[in-house]
Amino acid sequence: MPQHDPSGAPFRPELAAVALHRFGVEWVVVGPFALAAYGAPVDEMAGLDVLPEGSAANLRRLSDSLYALRAAPSPGSHAEPGQYDCAAGRLSVCPPTAYADVRVAARSTLLGGTDVMVAHPTSANPPYRVAPTLDDARVQALPMFPSALARHR
Repeated sequence: MPQHDPSGAPFRPELAAVALHRFGVEWVVVGPFALAAYGAPVDEMAGLDVLPEGSAANLRRLSDSLYALRAAPSPGSHAEPGQYDCAAGRLSVCPPTAYADVRVAARSTLLGGTDVMVAHPTSANPPYRVAPTLDDARVQALPMFPSALARHR
């Protein structure tokens, strides 16, 4: 299966998994990578889609892990917030609104030696992969990522 990252960086999802684990981020793999983990045919992966748990503390840990990965908003990410180019390639952070529902059906698997939770195929290709908005109280912390990254640089 071709693995393509439009950012030009090599697609290394195991690097993202290690960073997220190291910082104690609670998250679930969603999107094409999750579908492929269950054996579903996937033509192309443009990066790793992650669905974080939405507490402020977890989103701070996610922000720290993004900094450790040298993440920067992807070019054109103003049209789709939550898209980052980083040392692991493209990383898409989905709004955490459906985390609890997706996490219940997720299963554990290894990604490059790191234990990760992978969304069940019925919830892996989410309709919630839409841009977060400030109108949703549960995702108000998400827009902090670019500003938090700027503070660290």
